[in-house]
Amino acid sequence: MTTVTAPQRSGTPLTFVGADETPIGSRVDQVPDAHTTQSPNGILMESNNPFGDVIHSYTRRQAVDDGVLVDLSQNEVTRQHWKYPVACTAAVWASIEAATGHDGNDVCGILHDVFTMAKLAARRAQEGERDVKFTVLIAGARCQLKLNIGPGDTLDPVLTLMMPNED
Repeated sequence: MTTVTAPQRSGTPLTFVGADETPIGSRVDQVPDAHTTQSPNGILMESNNPFGDVIHSYTRRQAVDDGVLVDLSQNEVTRQHWKYPVACTAAVWASIEAATGHDGNDVCGILHDVFTMAKLAARRAQEGERDVKFTVLIAGARCQLKLNIGPGDTLDPVLTLMMPNED
């Protein structure tokens, strides 16, 4: 059973107890066992992670499999511009697909334009900046995009193209 000590509005602390009926979550002067850790203020925690156990995770691979992200890494134009994996959101991909066929536009040409403008914006970005916003012409229309540079599923760098309001 998980136990917690929480203050009530009246100021009297509420103490929850474990299965052995001993109060936990309060200040202790004992060394925690192998399954608990003691925080700097003396509170026993049952997990080694101060944020608790992971409830749910959603990987980049799952997002690609679900269609939330579109993997662009296998495209030759992508490999010419970037050495890291690149994906875009479904909204960005829809904009690219809608522009193909108009005035001779194709996916490779649009990606070349997008990547060129993204690189120029990344060069102007502040050190440590993870989101780079830029404007590119797609089929003659100005399109605001954002390039996120961050860790992937294995913590290696990955790039994600998205609309400015996406995260």
